[in-house]
Amino acid sequence: MIDEWFHLVLLHYMDLADETSVSDAFVPFADQQEGLIRGTKFDHTAAQALRAFLTGKRAEQVEATLKAFGTAFVPSNADLCAILPFLPYYPIAMNIWFDDEEFPREGKLLLSKSASHYLTIEDAVMAGEFVSRKLENQYHML
Repeated sequence: MIDEWFHLVLLHYMDLADETSVSDAFVPFADQQEGLIRGTKFDHTAAQALRAFLTGKRAEQVEATLKAFGTAFVPSNADLCAILPFLPYYPIAMNIWFDDEEFPREGKLLLSKSASHYLTIEDAVMAGEFVSRKLENQYHML
């Protein structure tokens, strides 16, 4: 059965999609159209969820979990950058920095700069929440 919130996001996606090319540039949710308040809050929430997900996991475990999503790994300034295929023309990037002697583990979810051509910021936050939940569930299934 499809989650009713996911169903709503899908309907909004079909209504709003204007076939704009997907931008290879990824930005925080707060940088999306009308994202200042809702997006900024979600950026913090997602960072906390990713920090919790990353705690106690080896890099290989994180990579295996992400591969189960059909993730593409791309070069970036992060230790690991995964492009998650959430919907056609709507990828979500996940940047991960593993801990070292100076900094703890950290993760960020990012959206393509073209994301606002496909979903509103409210829908984008819901998409980010779906990804966060699926990530945790997928790890427990491995």
